[in-house]
Amino acid sequence: MIRGYPAKPSVLPGGRLTLHVSTTSPQFRVDFYRQDRTLVFVTQSPWFRGQDVPEPPTPLERTRDWQWPAYDFPVPAGWPSGVYLACLIEGRDGVPEIPSEPTTTVDARAGRALFVVKSAAPGTQAGILYNLPLFTYQAYNYTGRVNFYMKGDPPDADRVHRVSLRRPGAGTGGDIGGEYEDQCGSACDWYDDTSPRNTYAHWDAPFIAWLIGNGYRLDYCTDLDLHERSAGLEAYRLLLCAGHHEYWSTEMRDHVEAFIHAGGNVAWFSGNTCWWRVRVRLDGAQLECRKVDNGDLWWSGVQRPENSLTGVSFRNGGGWW
Repeated sequence: MIRGYPAKPSVLPGGRLTLHVSTTSPQFRVDFYRQDRTLVFVTQSPWFRGQDVPEPPTPLERTRDWQWPAYDFPVPAGWPSGVYLACLIEGRDGVPEIPSEPTTTVDARAGRALFVVKSAAPGTQAGILYNLPLFTYQAYNYTGRVNFYMKGDPPDADRVHRVSLRRPGAGTGGDIGGEYEDQCGSACDWYDDTSPRNTYAHWDAPFIAWLIGNGYRLDYCTDLDLHERSAGLEAYRLLLCAGHHEYWSTEMRDHVEAFIHAGGNVAWFSGNTCWWRVRVRLDGAQLECRKVDNGDLWWSGVQRPENSLTGVSFRNGGGWW
């Protein structure tokens, strides 16, 4: 068993990536890949001493920072902006416990962690900023048996749903499902079962591969970067979102709307966009949403419908089940 997650989902070239890892093996290393038309091997870390740390014991603690052992990795200044995969390899005495083959897919329930390298000079190498829907990944992430689609009431006394942003499984490397234990539920796309929906492998990876293969130059960010206004959005001509961007914070929406009003462009190759409002808590470690009584629905509870941003409505003809 080996699982991990980044302390922060995005880093800058020349900075530091911190991965939190738990494993039953005495050692592990990290093989790094970058998303291109296929996954491209980038580099390999030295071996580290493995530590076996369990999941937090209670549902409430599992909605917060899991605080697994931290390992630091320098990010070379020459790494281009991109989506990167940390592939966690278990080992003993400096040898992989399972013969290590080159990784060809990001899709996995363990042994993977996704992160983004942002541009150190936004807008100078690319006019398009591609946004990974981190908040939606985590809303459906079932690692720790906690997500926004649990049966019954949420564990918190105030009836607010909460999930951790610092746990395995933000896009890959975590559990899936949890909406209905006896059905495919949130994990399944009935029209394409080659990968679970609400994961990076399902929507984003093939679209990014297509964009790169057709000569588009891209920089990358996550929802948290848009929320914190650390993506350099105003330097780009176009913000591009694909797949499933259901969960938006108020800050994220405000910043994107300001970008549009200033003359920027946004393209959504997606549906169910900006459906629920979320709040980022605990210094970026937690995401919360009041789903009880639809309190955080943008179109009803918040009374700020999504089509005032996107121009189209999921509620009024935009979704078919």
